[in-house]
Amino acid sequence: MLVVVLQGGVVQSVISDDPKCPIREVTVIDYDTEGAGAKELCESAQMVPQADGSEVAAFVCAWPVTDAEIGLNGLRDITQNDLEARWGSATA
Repeated sequence: MLVVVLQGGVVQSVISDDPKCPIREVTVIDYDTEGAGAKELCESAQMVPQADGSEVAAFVCAWPVTDAEIGLNGLRDITQNDLEARWGSATA
């Protein structure tokens, strides 16, 4: 499994639990440039070609694929008990 780990919409890591994963690097393109100034765009963004021939500014960053340090094979649906353990019995 290949997983992109986000927190608050920001990439934290790219991980895999497959030691034979042929992908060693993932490129993340973030089109959310709202609020970025001209200097930040010039220093950190790239123009990304689009299917219609246009180009759009985006932040582009390569992430190495690292070994998973979380139990990806243990992913499961959240239960009522999980919700109560986190927020107490007042969950609806």
